[in-house]
Amino acid sequence: MADAKIKMTFDGGEVIILLANNHSAADLLSLLPLNLSVGDFNNAEKILMPPRTLAGAKSAADYDPNIGDAALYAPCGNLAIYYRDAPYSDGLLYLGKVESGLEALSKVSSNAKIFIEKI
Repeated sequence: MADAKIKMTFDGGEVIILLANNHSAADLLSLLPLNLSVGDFNNAEKILMPPRTLAGAKSAADYDPNIGDAALYAPCGNLAIYYRDAPYSDGLLYLGKVESGLEALSKVSSNAKIFIEKI
């Protein structure tokens, strides 16, 4: 699991994320490849809904996400990728860090399709 990366491809670009070495990130890898619709929350994060809740969601804690963080928001089960500063939140579990493509992702419109694969 060390140094595992995923690529998110969409019209207009791609994002590379270095995954954390935790059970939830490993479970996300097990679901790939995926083609998901993207949403936007609070003009700060892109959200994607996996087909099922990721393992480890019950162990989510509170944390203050940083720009470029990928996280699981356990109460809703969605993936969140922070492209702007966002407040401290309950129920987040860190999944990884964007290495490239964050600016392009921030411009993706809601309901666009994003293809996610392991690289």
